[in-house]
Amino acid sequence: MPNDATRVHAVVVAWRPDRSDLQALLQRLQSQVEHVWIVDNTSPGEGQVEACLPPDRLRQPGLSLLCQHRNLGIATGFNIGLRAALAAG
Repeated sequence: MPNDATRVHAVVVAWRPDRSDLQALLQRLQSQVEHVWIVDNTSPGEGQVEACLPPDRLRQPGLSLLCQHRNLGIATGFNIGLRAALAAG
């Protein structure tokens, strides 16, 4: 595990993501960072992140899904992910 000075987390804000694009993005990011925070800004029934990823993928270490259940905007989404990453250390 890297020390605190070298820990890198990524925040992905998703709104009605394309399944294959999201899976490819996560694959690339997870090989480069310690943790990926996905902020889902999609309203229920509109193609949420959970529907795009296999359930076992969402339980992997180094990946967290933060469901907002509506579109809060890109800046708010990034702030939610940043706060979660900071709270995790």
